[in-house]
Amino acid sequence: MHMRLHYGLFFLMVVSLLASAEARGEAPAAGAIVEIADGVIHPGEVFTVLTYAAPRAVRLGDTGLREAGLTAGAFPRVADEIRIFTSREVSESAPLARIWINERQEGAYWFLTGGEGDAADFVIPEGAMVVIWTRAAKNPVTWQNAFE
Repeated sequence: MHMRLHYGLFFLMVVSLLASAEARGEAPAAGAIVEIADGVIHPGEVFTVLTYAAPRAVRLGDTGLREAGLTAGAFPRVADEIRIFTSREVSESAPLARIWINERQEGAYWFLTGGEGDAADFVIPEGAMVVIWTRAAKNPVTWQNAFE
């Protein structure tokens, strides 16, 4: 329990420091955890939190993330990744699903964990936390937040 509290406080501290850096016009550093603001998903190996608790269940194929410009790749390590956690409280545990955009499968959402093959019909459950890891994106991705 003590470690969870420590992690939670550390997470909040990092987010607040990054928010002040963004307010000064600085780009988040690789490995940073930031909240989505003005629809911008940050490039450069940044973790962007899209929602801490999805207000309703949403089919992944209906999120518009791929169409917004997340980077596809021939392999997961060279593509952006979508991580879905059952809730914010378990975000330090393994995600419910890890999904990437597979350019070898015509740009399909593809399970890395949490299922097999095409992930377009995967339903992000109500209350889920959704995070994008821009492993490959070199430019910001502007996205219409499907969770608002």
